[in-house]
Amino acid sequence: TFNGVPTPMSSVSYPTEFTTQCDVNGCVARMDKRDDQARNPAEPLEFEYRWNSGRWETTGQQPYLCKRTDTTSGVSSTRSDYWIP
Repeated sequence: TFNGVPTPMSSVSYPTEFTTQCDVNGCVARMDKRDDQARNPAEPLEFEYRWNSGRWETTGQQPYLCKRTDTTSGVSSTRSDYWIP
């Protein structure tokens, strides 16, 4: 959603590269997002996921493209998502 308005997309699955590092503070998985820079140049280069309650969770700042194919339509937003293995 954006400003409380649904912005549905079809669900997709695709392989993605990520690395995982664990220490006494827990585990962090980093997903490489460099391939998405062409579509959204202001997007972070990687997402950091942290293991929490049986799933990988992430949240952070990411420009939201009001028009998905227009890189100049980005506005500030916070994204959150998770993976369940």
